[in-house]
Amino acid sequence: MLFHSPAAAEGVDGEALGKLVGEISQDALGRGMTIVQSLLDPRADRDIEVLSAAGYHLLARLIYMRLDVARSADGGGSRQAFTWRNFLQFSTEQLERVVAGTYAGSLDCPALAGLREVPDVIAGHKSAAAFCPRAWLICYVEGSPAGCILVNDSRDGVSAEVAYMGVLPAYRGRGVATALVGRSAELARRRARSSLTLSVDADNRFAVRRYLAEGFSQEGSRLAYAACSRGPLVGPWSGPDGPAATGAEGLL
Repeated sequence: MLFHSPAAAEGVDGEALGKLVGEISQDALGRGMTIVQSLLDPRADRDIEVLSAAGYHLLARLIYMRLDVARSADGGGSRQAFTWRNFLQFSTEQLERVVAGTYAGSLDCPALAGLREVPDVIAGHKSAAAFCPRAWLICYVEGSPAGCILVNDSRDGVSAEVAYMGVLPAYRGRGVATALVGRSAELARRRARSSLTLSVDADNRFAVRRYLAEGFSQEGSRLAYAACSRGPLVGPWSGPDGPAATGAEGLL
């Protein structure tokens, strides 16, 4: 992650800042990093200019959402249709296969596809907040994995954060996403968390509508800019509405 002085701050030379950002980013990429990324306020025009001059490309507009778990469904219905295992009950290899499978047809930050190995992605999700293995779930339908949701506890002691959620193509449109959210909200309540938070690619219109229907509210947005060691990233991708993974899987 890149953090820098705001380009609009008093005394900041935008041209010098752009050169500095470019040099330290290329140094990081040259030392083996795959992606250097920054999350910007959409109104930060001068910061956007600096990153663009430094070779960064717009990856996605992220929408930040929050669910009040006290008002969400209790997940009781999902228990009747699905079975569950948490991180203490399945292997890392099993989780890797499920996560990789949910990437098929994903509308969330598709420019990140293939840039990192799945084990690296999972390691990043573990370190994004306070790792909570009992809240890392795989959902099963008739004994076969249908999707997963990886939830960490925020370090503020108040909320729980969805690091990633995805549904396998064969099970999309069958209520799996609703079950994943409901189950996670129920577990968050048990851990005395007041809310469930996540970020989602704004171009993933299906997921945004799904979350709104589940009771999430939009709290803000950020522009994700990135520089990549494997060539320029493609800008925001727009496609037809459809099921997808969420959690902005490359943005940790």
